[in-house]
Amino acid sequence: MTPRTCLVALAVAAGLPACSTQTAYLSVMEMRKQECRKLPDLAERARCEKEADRSYDSYKAGTAQPKP
Repeated sequence: MTPRTCLVALAVAAGLPACSTQTAYLSVMEMRKQECRKLPDLAERARCEKEADRSYDSYKAGTAQPKP
C-alpha cells in the first residue's frame, strides 16, 4: 500500500467514528484493490488482488491469535 493510500485510509477511518471496524477494513481493502489494478506486472497484480480479497473474518482470526 502506498503512503498516500495509507493516509487516505486513515483519514477515512478517523472521519467515520460511527463506522464499524469491518466497514473500515472493507473500505481499505477496496482502495487497495484499486491500487493493485494499476500494477503493470500481471503476476504482481494477481498476488496483490489475492491479498486484498482477504475476508474480514480471516483478517480478524489472524489478528486475534495470541503472540508468543
